Amino acid sequence: MNLTFFQQDIRYALRMLRKSPVFTAVAVGSLALGIGANTAIFTLIDAILLRWLPVQNPQELVVLARNPSQPSTSFAYPDYRYVRDQNHSYTGLIAFWDMGRGTSFSLPQQGGPSQLVLLSMVSGNYFEVLGVQPASGRVFNLADNEQEGGHPVAVLSHAFWKRTLGEDTGVVGRDILLNGARFQVVGVSKEDFRGAAVGVSPDVFVPIVMFRTFNPAADSWNSRSMWWLTVMGRLKPGVTRAQAEAEFGVLWQQILSNDPNRRPVATWDKQYNLDNTALVLSGSKGYSYLRKETAKPLTILMVTVGLVLLIACANVANLLLARGVSRSKEIAVRLAVGAGRARLVTQMLTESITLSLLGGIAGLGVAWMGVRVLMSFLPRRTFPVELHLSPDPRLLAFACGVSVVSGLIFGLAPALKASRPDLVSTLKSDGGSIIAGRWKRWDLRRTLVSFQVALSLLLLAGAGLFVRTLSNLRNVDPGMNRENLLLVETNIGQLAYQPQRERAFYDRLREEVQRLPAVKAASVAVITPLSGFQWTSTVQFETYQWKPDERPSVDVNAVTPRYFEAAGISIVLGRDFHLSDTLAVLPNRPERPPPPGTHVPDPPGPTRVVIVNEALARRFFGGEGALGRRLCFGDKWAAAETWEIVGVVRDVRYFDMRRSVEPMAYQPLHRQAGGFSGGTVCVRTSGDPHRIVEAIRRRVTEIDGSVSVTEAKTMEDDLDGSLLQERFVATIGGFFGIVALLLAAIGLYGVTSEAVTKRTREIGIRMALGAEASRVLGMVLRDAMVMVLVGAIIGIPVILGLTRYVEFLLFGVKAHDPITLVGAALLLLAVTALAGFLPAVRATRVQPMQALRHE
Repeated sequence: MNLTFFQQDIRYALRMLRKSPVFTAVAVGSLALGIGANTAIFTLIDAILLRWLPVQNPQELVVLARNPSQPSTSFAYPDYRYVRDQNHSYTGLIAFWDMGRGTSFSLPQQGGPSQLVLLSMVSGNYFEVLGVQPASGRVFNLADNEQEGGHPVAVLSHAFWKRTLGEDTGVVGRDILLNGARFQVVGVSKEDFRGAAVGVSPDVFVPIVMFRTFNPAADSWNSRSMWWLTVMGRLKPGVTRAQAEAEFGVLWQQILSNDPNRRPVATWDKQYNLDNTALVLSGSKGYSYLRKETAKPLTILMVTVGLVLLIACANVANLLLARGVSRSKEIAVRLAVGAGRARLVTQMLTESITLSLLGGIAGLGVAWMGVRVLMSFLPRRTFPVELHLSPDPRLLAFACGVSVVSGLIFGLAPALKASRPDLVSTLKSDGGSIIAGRWKRWDLRRTLVSFQVALSLLLLAGAGLFVRTLSNLRNVDPGMNRENLLLVETNIGQLAYQPQRERAFYDRLREEVQRLPAVKAASVAVITPLSGFQWTSTVQFETYQWKPDERPSVDVNAVTPRYFEAAGISIVLGRDFHLSDTLAVLPNRPERPPPPGTHVPDPPGPTRVVIVNEALARRFFGGEGALGRRLCFGDKWAAAETWEIVGVVRDVRYFDMRRSVEPMAYQPLHRQAGGFSGGTVCVRTSGDPHRIVEAIRRRVTEIDGSVSVTEAKTMEDDLDGSLLQERFVATIGGFFGIVALLLAAIGLYGVTSEAVTKRTREIGIRMALGAEASRVLGMVLRDAMVMVLVGAIIGIPVILGLTRYVEFLLFGVKAHDPITLVGAALLLLAVTALAGFLPAVRATRVQPMQALRHE
């Protein structure tokens, strides 16, 4: 086809679409929804799973990990240095860790208000190995990361520099304050670089050796007991990932053998060999915790919206088939005067693709809105998810490609059918209408409707499973009253506070918050339910001996008095903590959380007391009662360092709504073995907790102007966050399930309505000969229900075969749950019956005399 014909076909297609505004609007709207949804999901998949890092030769990058079954990418700083210095596989090896948005940033020269920024700790060769050049000044070098605390230098991200400092080049060489500590800005990173962790956009980079400037309690940051860094390397030319993995395996075993604190492998540790199996992963797309948590849900949703697009294409194909009937005389005339069938098919495909491209353009708007909805469902940890989602050639190419393919899918069959009419009968007809043959004759339009019904049933069943899973999880009893519970986080853990000063801050803050109107109880806890943190400690009991295959540890939390009242956790036996239980303060405190088994003896003071949950009391003390019993934190029983159980509280699901409750011991905060820096303020209110957030912020500032509230959320927010994946799949899957159902109903309505129109004369004759309206109604509905039944027969085996692939997302419901399947089928039947009923009713109102004159 030459250019002239192509231009003619485009003009003709636009003219024909303009003459049929209703048809064009329905078709473009259906396609915009399908194409836009696919583009929105692909945008996230591209940003999280597919896009390469904007660095030099990203295909050479790898990430070190352990455990091929469940890869872990956390390493200790000495481990990183050993592999960096001993390997022969990499041109460079880097380490980094993102602290979260809790660091205070300000310019001392301006004296203005500070703001919270996301800080990233990086090795000195971080920018060099990644091949990231500065936009201004310089980036770090090896000398910037040598002596602990001796290199107060910083590199700003380009986005932060532009957003906050207005691209002021004079900032290079000036000082900034990070949590009150003075750092010199040495450079700004290049514009499109947002760090090596996908979904995280650091504002400021500082050397790893400055860690204790921001977390002074982390005494063991440079020991093997603290695994916190992600390690990434650039392979040397000619070195494969398999070779690098083999070498890393040898180096890792050397690290384990040379560990001065190494102990014999415990009998209960069945995972030891797997956990210490070295692994080298591709790093071309960067490191991302989002990848693990969203890969499967995004894939499932991509399949879902793909099926919705197929249903939309089937709908538009049905519309084109109906339109082809109305244009049959035009096509017959063109064939009669010598037009070739190939030329007609090409022209009609051009119309289809033009229609689809219009749907694609409208779909970009749907995608723009859809991406922002999808972003609200992405999991958040200690920092917000930030992805670069602006339109680029890849996304535009995807949308264009989907549009063209869709146009071919829904346009080819109607074009082939319309280009082969019965010339004699068509040219004899005045209006170009074709009188239907047998009512029950099956044709392509009915096949497409059955196809839509089958796909709709599949999507409805899947959405039903996801909705029931979400409902089941939300109905699980968490063991606490989650209503009207406010959780307030501060950045005090990053400030250079001595333990006594930190305790004084929290004591005063609790007192000030307790005085606020509508506050019932205020407390502080190291760990709150569903926060994502976990602390375990080795423990010994006076009446229970651990079996060789049991891990001798329990979950631990540290709280202040009235925590159980504030958190809505019932005290089953005994008492709460008293202020006298928390008098002793440890002078030196390790990082948060301490390594399992670490035991720091308390200084002399009041009796050590502990409160346990029901699970611990049942497992280790049976029916004899736990009150007054004693336990000891550590590897061995030490009578002089035991803790007395003074209370038993209700079991609470701290870590996952899917997991059973594990034994837990609560220690008094500021008296716990191996104290913490920082904590969460828990506030129980009599009304909406959000109303007191600003008052708490003011109290924090009044007590200490250097402390900032980094986050204020409710327990409901944490519950929603823990169920984010389930809400994501249930909400989006449910939405598109309903869309698919409506599209199928529209398709059924269109086919049935057209059939009634084409059979107007036949229906009139039947009515004239005495046929009852109910008989005509049944005849029309029967034909519609046959299409639905055929679709269901096709769809049910597909459902049984495919739903098992989403079983890992389900809770409290089986993949082949009959209730869900029957419910989806009944909903489909009800909607499609209504879609078929409307034209059936119209058929019963046909007047015989008008019908006999109908052509």
